[in-house]
Amino acid sequence: HLISLGISSLKVRMKASERLAKKFAKWLEKQDFIEKVTFPALKSHPQRALAKKQMKIIPSVFCADFKSVELAEKFIEKEKIFGEKCSFGSADSRVEIPSKISHASFSKEELKAIGISDSTVRFSIGFEDLKDLKEDLLEAIK
Repeated sequence: HLISLGISSLKVRMKASERLAKKFAKWLEKQDFIEKVTFPALKSHPQRALAKKQMKIIPSVFCADFKSVELAEKFIEKEKIFGEKCSFGSADSRVEIPSKISHASFSKEELKAIGISDSTVRFSIGFEDLKDLKEDLLEAIK
């Protein structure tokens, strides 16, 4: 019953989440503490055209490589809004360091082959305020 109630607003919620994720990812791309953002919704992504062809709405999960492992770990340790979890897709924003959680069983060579380093942070953006997400990240890495 609850699933059928949520289905009617799923498209609206997915679009809202995608918009917020895109704004946050664009902001991250401009930060000097970020090496690279990998998100098919961004013009900078090499497979953006393919993603747009295959998906009407691009999911709000993306990765950002921080300039150092220490900075990525500091963010994860001190953030307050994002929840550190491997479970994505909720209304709440989540973060993880894939090399330590979801891909912990991969070798360094396997991680490198799929573009994951120890400074890679995976974001799943929910429905929080964009300003709050930015402030939380900046405060955490101070």
